[in-house]
Amino acid sequence: MRVEYLLYSCLAIFVLALSFFVACSSGSSSSTTTGGDDDDDTYNGGDDDAIDNDCIPNGDIWKDTMSGLAWQNGEILGADWDTAMTYCQNLSYAGCEGWHLPTISELRNLIRGCESTETGGSCDVSDTCLEKSCENSSCDGCTAFGGSGLGDLYCPPELSNEGNYYWSSSTVSGDNQSAWLIGFYDGHISWDYKINDIGVRCVH
Repeated sequence: MRVEYLLYSCLAIFVLALSFFVACSSGSSSSTTTGGDDDDDTYNGGDDDAIDNDCIPNGDIWKDTMSGLAWQNGEILGADWDTAMTYCQNLSYAGCEGWHLPTISELRNLIRGCESTETGGSCDVSDTCLEKSCENSSCDGCTAFGGSGLGDLYCPPELSNEGNYYWSSSTVSGDNQSAWLIGFYDGHISWDYKINDIGVRCVH
């Protein structure tokens, strides 16, 4: 009888211990799941940070409501093409990161008042037409200094007029030594050798 009682007692203790272990394990799993939720919160917080870092229009940044692009304003660098590309890629400006040298189509968005070279105009040069043959007579632009921008340039009046010519990031197809640019004094679109110093206006 004593042996049976002892066996029953041991069995009861074992069942209680097993129940306690299962309960603890369940609590630990629940804690881990909660931790996963915390990780999700951290990830969402990262997204919020990215939103906070978006370029905010101010005196140094101008946002074009027509294209949605944000442009560097103020003092403008003059540089060869390779330097221009690196400069924009590494630029931290007015609290904003993630700049780049504009493509020729992006840069065309800044032309104002010269119908043939504005976006959608009859000049064929664009991100999808980068051969030298794309530069037709319509790309010659308009009367010099007849625009409504500062200094009578063919660009938005909100932008500084630090320079008349600006590089695009678009290389001339079949000629790795040359890249497309825009001369805003007459709105013309052309190309130049990458070794030459041209104005640099970065875009976001």
